[in-house]
Amino acid sequence: MTKNYAMEILSACAKLYKDNLVGRNLMIIYGKENFGFIETSFSRANFLHLTGVNTRLNPGSFFNKCLNGVLELDEFNFKEDGTTELKLQVLPHILKPKQHYKMLGEYRGNRHLLRTDKLVGGVHACLGFVKNGNFYIPNTSLQVDIREMTAGNARIVLILEKGLNDSQYSDITYIAKNVDAAEVIQKLNSDKVEL
Repeated sequence: MTKNYAMEILSACAKLYKDNLVGRNLMIIYGKENFGFIETSFSRANFLHLTGVNTRLNPGSFFNKCLNGVLELDEFNFKEDGTTELKLQVLPHILKPKQHYKMLGEYRGNRHLLRTDKLVGGVHACLGFVKNGNFYIPNTSLQVDIREMTAGNARIVLILEKGLNDSQYSDITYIAKNVDAAEVIQKLNSDKVEL
């Protein structure tokens, strides 16, 4: 992968990240009979961790330069271990929750240098999250089958969305096949949801 091609991916993905995730909280509901959920939060600064590039820019400046298409070739480098290319190949997919968030699981800790808590994704790629206060924030992207990296993974049945300043989730952005959203929400019995 050339750096010019990487810049194209970074610019397109910064737009996807802004359009699909920045300024929003997602409630990702998973399970079969008994349902659980995690709440996620996405800031501009989290984008850098997902790309796998090295840069001297601070995370916010890096995101803004990618978003505005003004990142310079000398402002970033690929990591020598080859992970940058792998992350950039899957990044366009994992920034689309409605299409690609199918399973959620606890990270098993089976990679020496990887530190994350939860993984969300599918058989081709996943996004890692770490707990930060009451929310999970994204900290890595992986080109791997989520089932190989998680213990006790579960099917994602609903994804709800709200603005950062909203107190309750009121928009359903994803419903899995053969799932009754009202029934799931009733069983979840959370005061964080108002539909």
